[in-house]
Amino acid sequence: MKLILTTKAKADIEIILIKNKKIELNKNILRQLKFKGKDEESILLPEAKKLYVGCEDNHHNTIRIALATAIKKLNTTNFKSAKIICEDNLKAVVDGLKLGNYKFDKYKTKKKKKKEKEIYIQVDKITKTLQQNFEESIVVCEAINIVRDMVNTPPVDFYPEIM
Repeated sequence: MKLILTTKAKADIEIILIKNKKIELNKNILRQLKFKGKDEESILLPEAKKLYVGCEDNHHNTIRIALATAIKKLNTTNFKSAKIICEDNLKAVVDGLKLGNYKFDKYKTKKKKKKEKEIYIQVDKITKTLQQNFEESIVVCEAINIVRDMVNTPPVDFYPEIM
Protein backbone atom coordinates (compact mmCIF):
# COMPACT_ATOMS: atom_id res chain seq x y z
CA MET A 1 0.00 0.00 0.00
CA LYS A 2 1.29 3.39 -0.95
CA LEU A 3 0.24 6.45 1.05
CA ILE A 4 0.30 9.78 -0.73
CA LEU A 5 -0.18 13.14 0.97
CA THR A 6 -1.91 15.57 -1.39
CA THR A 7 -4.12 18.62 -1.64
CA LYS A 8 -6.19 17.21 -4.50
CA ALA A 9 -6.99 13.61 -5.20
CA LYS A 10 -9.02 11.60 -7.63
CA ALA A 11 -9.51 8.01 -6.55
CA ASP A 12 -11.71 5.00 -7.23
CA ILE A 13 -13.38 5.24 -3.83
CA GLU A 14 -13.59 7.62 -0.88
CA ILE A 15 -13.24 6.55 2.75
CA ILE A 16 -15.57 8.55 5.00
CA LEU A 17 -15.33 8.50 8.78
CA ILE A 18 -18.67 8.80 10.55
CA LYS A 19 -17.77 10.44 13.84
CA ASN A 20 -20.16 10.31 16.81
CA LYS A 21 -22.80 8.52 14.67
CA LYS A 22 -23.50 11.73 12.71
CA ILE A 23 -24.41 10.54 9.24
CA GLU A 24 -24.75 13.36 6.71
CA LEU A 25 -24.36 11.82 3.25
CA ASN A 26 -26.52 9.01 1.82
CA LYS A 27 -28.60 8.95 5.03
CA ASN A 28 -31.56 7.03 3.61
CA ILE A 29 -29.50 4.30 1.97
CA LEU A 30 -27.36 3.83 5.07
CA ARG A 31 -30.44 3.62 7.30
CA GLN A 32 -32.00 1.01 4.99
CA LEU A 33 -28.79 -1.01 5.28
CA LYS A 34 -28.97 -0.60 9.08
CA PHE A 35 -25.66 1.23 9.24
CA LYS A 36 -25.59 3.24 12.44
CA GLY A 37 -22.01 4.48 12.42
CA LYS A 38 -20.98 2.53 15.50
CA ASP A 39 -17.31 2.12 16.33
CA GLU A 40 -15.57 -0.31 13.91
CA GLU A 41 -18.71 -0.68 11.79
CA SER A 42 -18.17 -0.32 8.04
CA ILE A 43 -20.26 -0.46 4.91
CA LEU A 44 -19.27 -0.22 1.28
CA LEU A 45 -21.49 1.51 -1.26
CA PRO A 46 -19.81 0.62 -4.56
CA GLU A 47 -22.35 2.48 -6.70
CA ALA A 48 -21.66 5.68 -4.75
CA LYS A 49 -17.93 4.87 -4.55
CA LYS A 50 -17.96 5.43 -0.79
CA LEU A 51 -16.72 3.36 2.13
CA TYR A 52 -18.30 4.49 5.39
CA VAL A 53 -16.63 3.63 8.69
CA GLY A 54 -17.94 4.34 12.17
CA CYS A 55 -15.69 6.19 14.57
CA GLU A 56 -16.69 6.79 18.18
CA ASP A 57 -14.95 10.14 18.60
CA ASN A 58 -11.98 12.19 17.41
CA HIS A 59 -9.35 10.55 19.63
CA HIS A 60 -6.16 9.13 18.15
CA ASN A 61 -6.85 5.49 19.00
CA THR A 62 -10.45 5.43 17.78
CA ILE A 63 -9.43 6.98 14.45
CA ARG A 64 -6.64 4.39 14.12
CA ILE A 65 -9.03 1.52 14.79
CA ALA A 66 -11.66 2.90 12.40
CA LEU A 67 -9.16 3.30 9.57
CA ALA A 68 -7.70 -0.15 10.22
CA THR A 69 -11.25 -1.44 9.73
CA ALA A 70 -11.55 0.61 6.53
CA ILE A 71 -8.32 -0.67 4.99
CA LYS A 72 -9.27 -4.28 5.76
CA LYS A 73 -12.62 -3.75 4.04
CA LEU A 74 -10.92 -2.00 1.12
CA ASN A 75 -8.52 -4.92 0.68
CA THR A 76 -11.50 -7.19 -0.05
CA THR A 77 -12.35 -5.11 -3.13
CA ASN A 78 -10.80 -4.56 -6.55
CA PHE A 79 -10.52 -0.80 -6.12
CA LYS A 80 -6.98 0.35 -6.91
CA SER A 81 -7.06 3.69 -5.16
CA ALA A 82 -8.86 5.43 -2.33
CA LYS A 83 -8.89 8.84 -0.76
CA ILE A 84 -9.63 10.14 2.67
CA ILE A 85 -10.02 13.78 3.59
CA CYS A 86 -7.93 14.52 6.66
CA GLU A 87 -8.93 17.63 8.55
CA ASP A 88 -6.78 16.91 11.57
CA ASN A 89 -4.92 14.11 13.35
CA LEU A 90 -2.79 13.06 10.36
CA LYS A 91 -0.70 10.72 12.51
CA ALA A 92 -3.78 8.72 13.52
CA VAL A 93 -4.85 8.43 9.87
CA VAL A 94 -1.43 7.17 8.76
CA ASP A 95 -1.16 4.81 11.74
CA GLY A 96 -4.59 3.31 11.13
CA LEU A 97 -3.98 2.72 7.44
CA LYS A 98 -0.41 1.38 7.68
CA LEU A 99 -0.91 -0.76 10.79
CA GLY A 100 -4.32 -2.01 9.66
CA ASN A 101 -2.82 -3.21 6.39
CA TYR A 102 -0.33 -5.53 8.16
CA LYS A 103 -0.47 -9.25 7.33
CA PHE A 104 1.83 -12.04 8.38
CA ASP A 105 1.62 -14.73 5.72
CA LYS A 106 5.20 -15.95 5.57
CA TYR A 107 4.21 -19.55 6.30
CA LYS A 108 1.02 -19.77 4.26
CA THR A 109 1.26 -22.13 1.32
CA LYS A 110 -1.27 -20.22 -0.77
CA LYS A 111 -0.37 -16.58 -0.51
CA LYS A 112 -2.87 -14.18 -1.94
CA LYS A 113 -1.39 -11.74 -4.38
CA LYS A 114 -1.69 -8.30 -2.90
CA LYS A 115 -2.63 -5.66 -5.38
CA GLU A 116 -0.79 -2.47 -4.56
CA LYS A 117 -3.33 0.14 -3.56
CA GLU A 118 -2.75 3.86 -3.51
CA ILE A 119 -4.32 5.77 -0.66
CA TYR A 120 -4.49 9.53 -1.05
CA ILE A 121 -4.64 11.50 2.16
CA GLN A 122 -6.12 14.83 1.19
CA VAL A 123 -5.31 17.90 3.28
CA ASP A 124 -6.00 21.62 2.78
CA LYS A 125 -2.37 22.67 2.65
CA ILE A 126 0.89 20.73 2.84
CA THR A 127 3.30 22.53 5.13
CA LYS A 128 6.85 21.47 5.88
CA THR A 129 5.82 20.37 9.39
CA LEU A 130 2.87 18.38 8.06
CA GLN A 131 5.09 16.64 5.48
CA GLN A 132 7.64 15.78 8.19
CA ASN A 133 4.91 14.40 10.47
CA PHE A 134 3.56 12.33 7.57
CA GLU A 135 6.97 10.85 6.74
CA GLU A 136 7.79 10.22 10.40
CA SER A 137 4.49 8.38 10.91
CA ILE A 138 5.20 6.14 7.92
CA VAL A 139 8.67 5.27 9.23
CA VAL A 140 7.32 4.48 12.71
CA CYS A 141 4.56 2.26 11.28
CA GLU A 142 6.99 0.39 9.05
CA ALA A 143 9.24 -0.21 12.07
CA ILE A 144 6.26 -1.52 14.06
CA ASN A 145 5.39 -3.91 11.23
CA ILE A 146 8.99 -5.17 11.11
CA VAL A 147 8.82 -5.87 14.84
CA ARG A 148 5.50 -7.68 14.30
CA ASP A 149 7.25 -9.91 11.75
CA MET A 150 10.00 -10.65 14.28
CA VAL A 151 7.51 -11.52 17.00
CA ASN A 152 5.43 -13.72 14.70
CA THR A 153 8.41 -15.66 13.33
CA PRO A 154 9.15 -18.83 15.33
CA PRO A 155 12.54 -19.03 17.10
CA VAL A 156 13.68 -21.89 14.87
CA ASP A 157 13.62 -19.48 11.92
CA PHE A 158 14.62 -16.31 13.72
CA TYR A 159 17.60 -16.61 16.03
CA PRO A 160 20.34 -14.10 16.98
CA GLU A 161 22.63 -14.89 14.04
CA ILE A 162 19.81 -14.09 11.59
CA MET A 163 18.73 -10.91 13.36
